[in-house]
Amino acid sequence: MKVLHVKYVFLGLALSSFISVYCQEGAIKVSNSNYKHSHPRWSPVEDLILFVSNMEGKKTVYTVNSKGENIRRITSLRFEDSYPSWSPDGKQIAYSSIRDGQYQIFVYDLASNIERQLTSPKFSATSEFSAWGPEWSHDGKMITYSAKLSGRNVREIFIIGTDGKNNRRLTYNKKINIIPVFSADDKRIFYQSTAGYNSSGKSDIYSYHLPTSTVERITDPGSGNGIDPFIHPSNKELAFFGGGKTSEGWGTYWIDLETRKMTKFDIKAKTPGHPTWSFDGTYVTIIDRRVKDIYIYDLESAKSIQVTGK
Repeated sequence: MKVLHVKYVFLGLALSSFISVYCQEGAIKVSNSNYKHSHPRWSPVEDLILFVSNMEGKKTVYTVNSKGENIRRITSLRFEDSYPSWSPDGKQIAYSSIRDGQYQIFVYDLASNIERQLTSPKFSATSEFSAWGPEWSHDGKMITYSAKLSGRNVREIFIIGTDGKNNRRLTYNKKINIIPVFSADDKRIFYQSTAGYNSSGKSDIYSYHLPTSTVERITDPGSGNGIDPFIHPSNKELAFFGGGKTSEGWGTYWIDLETRKMTKFDIKAKTPGHPTWSFDGTYVTIIDRRVKDIYIYDLESAKSIQVTGK
Protein backbone atom coordinates (compact mmCIF):
# COMPACT_ATOMS: atom_id res chain seq x y z
CA MET A 1 0.00 0.00 0.00
CA LYS A 2 1.27 3.43 -0.86
CA VAL A 3 2.06 5.63 2.14
CA LEU A 4 0.11 8.87 1.90
CA HIS A 5 1.34 12.16 3.25
CA VAL A 6 -0.98 13.24 6.03
CA LYS A 7 -1.73 16.70 4.65
CA TYR A 8 -3.50 15.18 1.64
CA VAL A 9 -6.06 13.29 3.63
CA PHE A 10 -8.48 15.47 5.51
CA LEU A 11 -9.18 18.72 3.67
CA GLY A 12 -12.82 19.64 3.18
CA LEU A 13 -14.56 16.50 4.42
CA ALA A 14 -17.88 16.83 6.20
CA LEU A 15 -18.01 14.15 8.89
CA SER A 16 -20.90 13.95 11.28
CA SER A 17 -19.03 12.06 13.99
CA PHE A 18 -15.38 11.96 14.92
CA ILE A 19 -13.78 12.52 18.31
CA SER A 20 -10.05 12.19 17.84
CA VAL A 21 -7.67 12.32 14.93
CA TYR A 22 -4.24 10.78 14.87
CA CYS A 23 -1.59 9.96 12.32
CA GLN A 24 -0.44 6.45 11.53
CA GLU A 25 1.90 5.94 8.57
CA GLY A 26 0.63 9.15 7.05
CA ALA A 27 -3.08 8.31 7.16
CA ILE A 28 -5.85 9.83 9.22
CA LYS A 29 -7.69 7.48 11.57
CA VAL A 30 -10.97 8.45 13.18
CA SER A 31 -12.70 7.11 16.29
CA ASN A 32 -16.34 7.72 17.15
CA SER A 33 -18.08 9.10 20.24
CA ASN A 34 -21.39 10.62 21.20
CA TYR A 35 -20.07 14.09 20.43
CA LYS A 36 -20.78 15.57 17.01
CA HIS A 37 -17.82 16.94 15.08
CA SER A 38 -17.91 18.29 11.55
CA HIS A 39 -16.33 20.42 8.81
CA PRO A 40 -12.67 19.40 9.27
CA ARG A 41 -10.29 21.44 7.12
CA TRP A 42 -6.55 20.89 6.88
CA SER A 43 -4.29 23.92 7.39
CA PRO A 44 -2.47 24.91 4.18
CA VAL A 45 0.76 25.62 6.07
CA GLU A 46 1.08 23.45 9.19
CA ASP A 47 -0.01 20.35 11.08
CA LEU A 48 -3.41 21.61 12.21
CA ILE A 49 -6.95 20.49 11.49
CA LEU A 50 -9.79 22.97 11.86
CA PHE A 51 -13.12 21.47 12.89
CA VAL A 52 -16.46 22.15 14.59
CA SER A 53 -17.51 20.35 17.77
CA ASN A 54 -20.19 20.40 20.45
CA MET A 55 -17.86 18.80 23.01
CA GLU A 56 -18.36 21.77 25.36
CA GLY A 57 -22.06 22.24 24.66
CA LYS A 58 -22.50 24.65 21.76
CA LYS A 59 -21.04 24.13 18.29
CA THR A 60 -17.64 25.83 18.39
CA VAL A 61 -14.53 25.98 16.19
CA TYR A 62 -11.43 24.09 17.33
CA THR A 63 -8.01 23.09 16.04
CA VAL A 64 -6.16 19.85 16.70
CA ASN A 65 -2.93 18.38 15.35
CA SER A 66 -2.81 15.21 13.29
CA LYS A 67 -2.04 13.09 16.37
CA GLY A 68 -5.24 14.22 18.08
CA GLU A 69 -3.24 16.32 20.54
CA ASN A 70 -3.27 19.97 21.62
CA ILE A 71 -6.94 20.64 21.02
CA ARG A 72 -7.51 24.39 21.09
CA ARG A 73 -10.85 26.15 21.12
CA ILE A 74 -10.73 29.08 18.68
CA THR A 75 -14.14 30.71 19.05
CA SER A 76 -16.04 31.46 22.25
CA LEU A 77 -18.89 29.44 23.73
CA ARG A 78 -21.24 32.43 23.64
CA PHE A 79 -22.44 31.65 20.11
CA GLU A 80 -22.93 28.69 17.75
CA ASP A 81 -20.23 28.62 15.08
CA SER A 82 -19.83 26.43 11.98
CA TYR A 83 -18.48 26.12 8.41
CA PRO A 84 -14.89 27.24 9.11
CA SER A 85 -12.29 27.66 6.37
CA TRP A 86 -8.62 28.65 6.37
CA SER A 87 -7.14 31.69 4.69
CA PRO A 88 -4.51 30.67 2.09
CA ASP A 89 -1.65 31.68 4.42
CA GLY A 90 -3.16 29.81 7.38
CA LYS A 91 -3.17 32.93 9.57
CA GLN A 92 -6.93 33.54 9.65
CA ILE A 93 -10.14 31.57 9.56
CA ALA A 94 -13.56 32.54 8.27
CA TYR A 95 -16.67 30.93 9.73
CA SER A 96 -20.41 31.35 10.18
CA SER A 97 -21.79 32.32 13.58
CA ILE A 98 -25.35 32.78 14.80
CA ARG A 99 -25.84 36.30 16.13
CA ASP A 100 -29.27 37.79 16.83
CA GLY A 101 -30.93 34.70 15.41
CA GLN A 102 -29.15 34.70 12.02
CA TYR A 103 -25.87 33.33 10.68
CA GLN A 104 -23.27 35.96 9.80
CA ILE A 105 -19.68 35.53 8.63
CA PHE A 106 -16.75 36.41 10.86
CA VAL A 107 -12.98 36.36 10.39
CA TYR A 108 -10.66 35.42 13.25
CA ASP A 109 -6.97 36.30 13.34
CA LEU A 110 -5.09 33.46 15.03
CA ALA A 111 -2.08 35.57 16.06
CA SER A 112 -3.93 38.48 17.66
CA ASN A 113 -7.06 36.53 18.72
CA ILE A 114 -9.16 39.34 17.24
CA GLU A 115 -12.53 38.57 15.68
CA ARG A 116 -14.20 40.87 13.18
CA GLN A 117 -17.61 40.66 11.54
CA LEU A 118 -17.63 40.47 7.75
CA THR A 119 -21.34 40.35 6.85
CA SER A 120 -24.42 41.87 8.46
CA PRO A 121 -28.19 42.26 7.88
CA LYS A 122 -27.54 45.72 6.40
CA PHE A 123 -26.48 43.93 3.20
CA SER A 124 -30.16 43.27 2.46
CA ALA A 125 -33.48 45.06 2.71
CA THR A 126 -34.84 42.11 4.67
CA SER A 127 -34.01 41.30 8.27
CA GLU A 128 -33.79 37.61 7.31
CA PHE A 129 -30.33 38.03 5.73
CA SER A 130 -28.25 35.08 6.94
CA ALA A 131 -24.79 34.23 5.57
CA TRP A 132 -22.94 30.92 5.80
CA GLY A 133 -20.38 28.63 4.15
CA PRO A 134 -17.46 31.05 3.57
CA GLU A 135 -14.66 30.00 1.20
CA TRP A 136 -11.48 32.03 0.59
CA SER A 137 -10.13 32.91 -2.83
CA HIS A 138 -6.66 31.55 -3.52
CA ASP A 139 -5.12 35.03 -3.51
CA GLY A 140 -6.67 35.71 -0.10
CA LYS A 141 -8.44 38.88 -1.22
CA MET A 142 -12.05 37.65 -1.43
CA ILE A 143 -14.50 35.34 0.31
CA THR A 144 -17.51 33.76 -1.35
CA TYR A 145 -20.55 32.66 0.61
CA SER A 146 -24.22 31.75 0.35
CA ALA A 147 -26.90 33.90 1.95
CA LYS A 148 -30.57 33.59 2.75
CA LEU A 149 -32.43 36.74 1.72
CA SER A 150 -36.05 35.81 2.33
CA GLY A 151 -38.14 32.69 2.10
CA ARG A 152 -37.22 29.16 3.13
CA ASN A 153 -36.04 28.07 -0.31
CA VAL A 154 -34.06 31.12 -1.42
CA ARG A 155 -30.26 31.24 -1.13
CA GLU A 156 -28.01 33.42 -3.30
CA ILE A 157 -24.24 33.49 -3.91
CA PHE A 158 -22.17 36.52 -2.88
CA ILE A 159 -18.53 37.59 -2.79
CA ILE A 160 -16.98 40.13 -0.47
CA GLY A 161 -13.51 41.55 0.04
CA THR A 162 -11.72 40.18 3.07
CA ASP A 163 -11.61 43.78 4.33
CA GLY A 164 -15.42 43.75 4.49
CA LYS A 165 -15.83 46.02 1.48
CA ASN A 166 -17.31 45.51 -1.99
CA ASN A 167 -19.99 43.00 -1.10
CA ARG A 168 -21.43 41.78 -4.41
CA ARG A 169 -24.39 39.57 -5.13
CA LEU A 170 -23.78 37.13 -8.00
CA THR A 171 -27.00 35.14 -8.41
CA TYR A 172 -30.55 36.48 -8.74
CA ASN A 173 -32.60 33.40 -9.57
CA LYS A 174 -34.46 33.12 -6.25
CA LYS A 175 -33.50 29.46 -5.93
CA ILE A 176 -31.25 27.51 -3.55
CA ASN A 177 -27.66 28.38 -4.51
CA ILE A 178 -25.14 27.01 -2.01
CA ILE A 179 -21.63 25.58 -1.40
CA PRO A 180 -19.63 28.08 -3.50
CA VAL A 181 -15.92 27.44 -4.14
CA PHE A 182 -13.39 29.48 -6.11
CA SER A 183 -11.70 28.04 -9.18
CA ALA A 184 -7.94 27.60 -8.92
CA ASP A 185 -7.34 30.86 -10.81
CA ASP A 186 -10.04 32.76 -8.85
CA LYS A 187 -11.86 33.72 -12.06
CA ARG A 188 -14.87 31.47 -11.51
CA ILE A 189 -17.03 30.34 -8.63
CA PHE A 190 -18.55 26.86 -8.76
CA TYR A 191 -21.70 26.19 -6.76
CA GLN A 192 -24.71 23.91 -6.61
CA SER A 193 -28.12 25.29 -7.50
CA THR A 194 -31.75 24.29 -7.95
CA ALA A 195 -32.04 26.94 -10.71
CA GLY A 196 -33.07 24.45 -13.40
CA TYR A 197 -35.92 22.87 -11.43
CA ASN A 198 -39.34 23.74 -10.05
CA SER A 199 -38.64 22.02 -6.74
CA SER A 200 -35.81 22.17 -4.22
CA GLY A 201 -35.10 18.43 -4.37
CA LYS A 202 -32.70 18.49 -7.33
CA SER A 203 -29.53 20.46 -7.98
CA ASP A 204 -26.87 20.89 -10.66
CA ILE A 205 -23.38 22.38 -10.59
CA TYR A 206 -22.99 25.83 -12.12
CA SER A 207 -20.10 28.24 -12.56
CA TYR A 208 -20.11 32.01 -12.41
CA HIS A 209 -17.38 33.73 -14.45
CA LEU A 210 -16.40 36.81 -12.45
CA PRO A 211 -14.86 38.93 -15.27
CA THR A 212 -17.94 38.60 -17.53
CA SER A 213 -20.75 37.70 -15.07
CA THR A 214 -21.51 34.68 -17.28
CA VAL A 215 -23.30 31.71 -15.72
CA GLU A 216 -22.61 28.23 -17.11
CA ARG A 217 -24.33 24.97 -16.23
CA ILE A 218 -21.75 22.23 -15.63
CA THR A 219 -23.97 19.21 -14.93
CA ASP A 220 -27.44 18.62 -16.35
CA PRO A 221 -30.57 16.48 -15.85
CA GLY A 222 -29.39 14.05 -18.52
CA SER A 223 -26.47 13.00 -16.34
CA GLY A 224 -28.44 12.93 -13.11
CA ASN A 225 -27.66 16.23 -11.38
CA GLY A 226 -24.72 17.17 -9.15
CA ILE A 227 -23.82 18.54 -5.72
CA ASP A 228 -20.71 19.18 -3.59
CA PRO A 229 -18.39 20.73 -6.23
CA PHE A 230 -14.63 20.93 -5.67
CA ILE A 231 -12.14 22.09 -8.32
CA HIS A 232 -8.91 20.28 -9.20
CA PRO A 233 -5.72 22.36 -8.66
CA SER A 234 -5.12 22.26 -12.43
CA ASN A 235 -8.45 24.09 -12.89
CA LYS A 236 -9.39 21.57 -15.60
CA GLU A 237 -11.50 19.04 -13.69
CA LEU A 238 -14.28 19.28 -11.15
CA ALA A 239 -15.18 16.60 -8.61
CA PHE A 240 -18.78 16.26 -7.47
CA PHE A 241 -21.44 13.81 -6.29
CA GLY A 242 -24.20 12.93 -8.76
CA GLY A 243 -24.62 11.02 -12.00
CA GLY A 244 -27.91 9.35 -11.09
CA LYS A 245 -28.99 8.95 -14.71
CA THR A 246 -25.70 7.71 -16.12
CA SER A 247 -25.13 4.04 -16.88
CA GLU A 248 -22.90 3.81 -13.80
CA GLY A 249 -25.46 5.39 -11.45
CA TRP A 250 -25.09 7.63 -8.44
CA GLY A 251 -21.61 8.18 -7.06
CA THR A 252 -18.62 10.48 -6.99
CA TYR A 253 -17.37 11.69 -10.37
CA TRP A 254 -14.98 14.10 -11.90
CA ILE A 255 -15.86 15.99 -15.06
CA ASP A 256 -13.46 17.40 -17.65
CA LEU A 257 -14.53 21.03 -17.91
CA GLU A 258 -13.51 21.22 -21.59
CA THR A 259 -14.87 17.97 -23.00
CA ARG A 260 -17.57 17.39 -20.34
CA LYS A 261 -16.52 13.75 -20.12
CA MET A 262 -17.52 12.27 -16.76
CA THR A 263 -15.43 9.65 -14.98
CA LYS A 264 -16.57 7.80 -11.90
CA PHE A 265 -14.19 7.22 -9.03
CA ASP A 266 -13.98 3.48 -8.34
CA ILE A 267 -14.52 3.72 -4.60
CA LYS A 268 -15.19 0.81 -2.28
CA ALA A 269 -17.61 2.94 -0.24
CA LYS A 270 -21.25 2.02 -0.84
CA THR A 271 -22.48 5.64 -0.81
CA PRO A 272 -19.45 7.84 -1.66
CA GLY A 273 -19.71 11.62 -1.69
CA HIS A 274 -18.24 14.97 -0.63
CA PRO A 275 -15.07 14.70 -2.79
CA THR A 276 -12.07 16.92 -2.09
CA TRP A 277 -8.86 17.01 -4.12
CA SER A 278 -5.48 16.87 -2.39
CA PHE A 279 -3.28 19.96 -2.62
CA ASP A 280 -1.26 18.44 -5.46
CA GLY A 281 -4.27 16.89 -7.21
CA THR A 282 -3.05 13.28 -7.05
CA TYR A 283 -5.53 12.02 -4.48
CA VAL A 284 -9.21 12.54 -3.70
CA THR A 285 -10.65 12.25 -0.22
CA ILE A 286 -14.20 10.89 -0.15
CA ILE A 287 -16.63 10.18 2.66
CA ASP A 288 -19.16 7.38 2.76
CA ARG A 289 -22.35 9.43 3.01
CA ARG A 290 -24.13 6.80 5.12
CA VAL A 291 -21.60 5.36 7.57
CA LYS A 292 -19.19 8.35 7.45
CA ASP A 293 -15.99 6.41 6.79
CA ILE A 294 -13.18 8.11 4.88
CA TYR A 295 -11.67 6.79 1.66
CA ILE A 296 -8.76 8.00 -0.44
CA TYR A 297 -8.71 7.53 -4.19
CA ASP A 298 -5.29 7.37 -5.85
CA LEU A 299 -5.60 8.72 -9.40
CA GLU A 300 -2.32 7.14 -10.50
CA SER A 301 -3.25 3.59 -9.50
CA ALA A 302 -7.03 4.10 -9.88
CA LYS A 303 -7.50 2.39 -6.52
CA SER A 304 -9.22 3.47 -3.34
CA ILE A 305 -7.94 3.00 0.20
CA GLN A 306 -10.29 2.84 3.17
CA VAL A 307 -8.82 4.95 5.95
CA THR A 308 -11.39 4.67 8.73
CA GLY A 309 -13.76 1.99 10.00
CA LYS A 310 -11.49 -0.92 9.10
